[in-house]
Amino acid sequence: MLNKYQNILAWVLGIGIVSFAFRNFFYPGILIGLVLCITVLFITAVFIVNDTNRPKNILGSKWVWIPLLIICVSIVFSAFVNHFTSQAIFMEAIIAATYFGTYLACRIFGEKVFKPFSVAVIIETVSLIVYSLFIYKIHNGGIAGIANYNMAIGLLVIGGVVSIFYKQWWLVTIALIGIFLTGAEEGMFAVAIMFIVVLIRRDFSAKIWLPIGVLLVIIGLGVFPFNYTKMLYATPIDDVSVLISHKHTADISTVQKIGLKADIPVNVDTPSQFKIPLDYELDGRLAFMGEAFQKWDWLGTGYQINPVDYLDYTIYNVPLVVAQEVGVLAAAAWLFVVIFCLVKTKWKYAFIAILVLSLLDNFMFCEFGVVVFAIAGVATASTRESDLIFKKV
Repeated sequence: MLNKYQNILAWVLGIGIVSFAFRNFFYPGILIGLVLCITVLFITAVFIVNDTNRPKNILGSKWVWIPLLIICVSIVFSAFVNHFTSQAIFMEAIIAATYFGTYLACRIFGEKVFKPFSVAVIIETVSLIVYSLFIYKIHNGGIAGIANYNMAIGLLVIGGVVSIFYKQWWLVTIALIGIFLTGAEEGMFAVAIMFIVVLIRRDFSAKIWLPIGVLLVIIGLGVFPFNYTKMLYATPIDDVSVLISHKHTADISTVQKIGLKADIPVNVDTPSQFKIPLDYELDGRLAFMGEAFQKWDWLGTGYQINPVDYLDYTIYNVPLVVAQEVGVLAAAAWLFVVIFCLVKTKWKYAFIAILVLSLLDNFMFCEFGVVVFAIAGVATASTRESDLIFKKV
């Protein structure tokens, strides 16, 4: 019975997973993602219980499901030890169960789950063309969320490498256009690292000239004659519209410590409080990291899926933020499972992308954490011989 509805369920689950990457006023992606994922997981569980031909070895390798389970248990446990309210603990349990259930479901449905990612990459890139070149003309995250440009990068990079379908290099080219138009240095850093990986894996043929050529053209047009590169990659602290749109509260001592001027155009709540986009600046992120380590707890301070709910200190690195929020054991488990899957599965690009995206931000554990469980599920059940994009195997 399950096989009859697998394609439909896989598409709905994929839409739910990719929804976590969208956060704007008209599409609350995390909420919609949770609802869709939970619905599919419930229906799938009912089918499996009543199906005599149910899939075998749903859990997969113990070297994968046990670390993932440790992470999920740690999410709930950290809520208990930090005295979260009963409603918050229940919500943490729902999130943790959704993550682990997504891993199991993706082992059943396979790479069909990632078909909605192809659509999402195209939609996101089109939105970035419109937003970056015609509306805002500053770096932004497109329809994924104006202030959420790093999440947009994650969506485009992950979407490009997991959509292992017909003529994948075309989707990679589209994703590259979107990444450049975010105006985020982190995006070009990710592209540079992934390109080095492509060269190391000798994954090249004549097809590779398509994304390279398109990227060079849009960079060239951005420098001359249209000059949009300077606007997109300008320092955001100099842009008043960014200051108004993207706010984090910081004590004036922190402002002075990272060398920002107190007379910049900002909103003032009290004489000692300034709202500024500290998380845009690397030294601001390092300052917050220092504050976070001063409040360190080996069992974690509690999982925060939504950055809007963050405290004024956080860590923009996934292994460190896992340790900060849900404990050192969970951080070790997260690193172990990603590296294990990188070595043991054929989905090399996906897990390398996870590690690269985890260096300079935390969304691969926070808002978009579910995608790591999804990729682990698909990769460990996959029979694919290779994930090379440009070279024919």
